[in-house]
Amino acid sequence: MKMLLLGQSESGKSTTLKTMQMAYTPKAWAQERASWKAVIQLNLIRSINTIVDALAEELSAPQSPATRHSLHSSDEGHSPPTDQLLIPQDRRGPLMMLRMRLTPLRQVETDLKMRLGAGADEIVDASLMSGVEAMMATPFDDSTYPTPSRRFTPKEAVVRSHRAWKEREKARKEKDRALTMRPNSPSDPRDTATDVLVGCADDMSALWLDPVVRDIVRRRRVMSQLGDSAEYFLTCISRIATRDYKPSDNDVLRARIRTLGVQEYNLTFEVYDSLDDTRGLAREWAIYDVGGSRTSRAAWLPYFSDINCILFLAPISAFDERLAEDKRINRLEDSFILWLSICKSELLKGAIFILFMNKCDLLESKINAGIQVSRYMTSYGSRPNDFASFSSYLKTKFKDVQSANSPEKRAFYGYMTSVVDYEATAKTLASVRDGIIQLHLRDAAFVG
Repeated sequence: MKMLLLGQSESGKSTTLKTMQMAYTPKAWAQERASWKAVIQLNLIRSINTIVDALAEELSAPQSPATRHSLHSSDEGHSPPTDQLLIPQDRRGPLMMLRMRLTPLRQVETDLKMRLGAGADEIVDASLMSGVEAMMATPFDDSTYPTPSRRFTPKEAVVRSHRAWKEREKARKEKDRALTMRPNSPSDPRDTATDVLVGCADDMSALWLDPVVRDIVRRRRVMSQLGDSAEYFLTCISRIATRDYKPSDNDVLRARIRTLGVQEYNLTFEVYDSLDDTRGLAREWAIYDVGGSRTSRAAWLPYFSDINCILFLAPISAFDERLAEDKRINRLEDSFILWLSICKSELLKGAIFILFMNKCDLLESKINAGIQVSRYMTSYGSRPNDFASFSSYLKTKFKDVQSANSPEKRAFYGYMTSVVDYEATAKTLASVRDGIIQLHLRDAAFVG
């Protein structure tokens, strides 16, 4: 059985794959879980360093007493002129010292990226750059936008092989275990990242909890730069920044490490039901996880010819966001463009399509916060601005796109998901998996 995970960058593809590993290969997953420790540490440190950068900019802003006013006077997400970004005088000294004490995290971030094999470019707004490479809206298109050919400072860990960094981490742990067996040896002699995190734990917590810093984070929309899981790890500083920290499944589900190209995962299911599985469909699956940015979509096409199932993830919470690689394009609109392209593909007419309308929890939070959908999606019109109405509207729209554009009639399988919720996602995946197996067995005349 071959399954292809499709969707734009940060749609939840890799998180879905991790849920499948947890649910169906628990023994193998238990051996892999510890290797995510360095990734989680990097996620946390990157968030802290980004907040420190925002703090540094405001500490260096011109200080004009004539323009001094409350930090809370600006609108959400809009910074006032730099000469008005004043930190209360009695807080400037302590915050400058706090920033200095967190300086060692810079080198740790660099070391962790090297250790994990990070070294590829950060996703940038390629529509504003002049370059020689191509960016594609769908894997079937001619190139339409340039993407930068020169290198940029990476701000997010990137791996080209899903095995390489895990194998290095496993080997590192085994070597450290051997060293700790020597007399009078430290518990983890080479874990500098943990040492620095432990030493900075109180200062990291102080930074995150400081009301002045939190206001800077809010006004500069720092969290939107860091992704969906940043706040989760920042609230777990006291647990992660310890010498005996061991990643939980929930930690790993939220850990972010970007992939490039197409990565193949061969899953031998340790847990499967009693279906009449003559061909072994319930036991061995090849799952392909793709890089979702517009600079990576040309690599998808070769995998379409013999695929059995497409699991497409659309982050519906992104209705008010734009692509990192092209700020002109709304993220939800990009998902519809991709969905249309695969629905009408002759190459995929024999494949089963599964749609995960993902990040429902974030969508509900945004709507409850008063964000108006119609401001970003004019086709929504004057419909009620509530989660139930908007999610129902989107589900119908995705279904209509599939129905109107598929070369052959196919059933619509659409699910509202939040893939960081393991229990709910595992149940959905179980239903999806059994349905896929039954369909293939039926088509092959193994069942009625």
